[in-house]
Amino acid sequence: MPKKKTPELTDRKLDKLTFEEALDRLEQIVKELEEGEQGLEDSIRLYEEGRKLVRHSMGRLEEAQSRIEELVKTEEGWDTLSASVETGDED
Repeated sequence: MPKKKTPELTDRKLDKLTFEEALDRLEQIVKELEEGEQGLEDSIRLYEEGRKLVRHSMGRLEEAQSRIEELVKTEEGWDTLSASVETGDED
């Protein structure tokens, strides 16, 4: 029995997705591809959608990181904070 196709993700719909929604959809795509029940064209379509979701999610993460950096930025503590984020050290 053929699987029901999921609606195609347009750029407009993608822009409205939250990080969590994009991650949920990405997990669905991975599951569908791992099941291996898709034809070649559907697999390629899902892969392309997954790539779009990854780029979207990375953009959301970069936006969040920038917002957090602005919140914690101080004149005397910025260099210390930046170094601890990059190395994972907190002291």
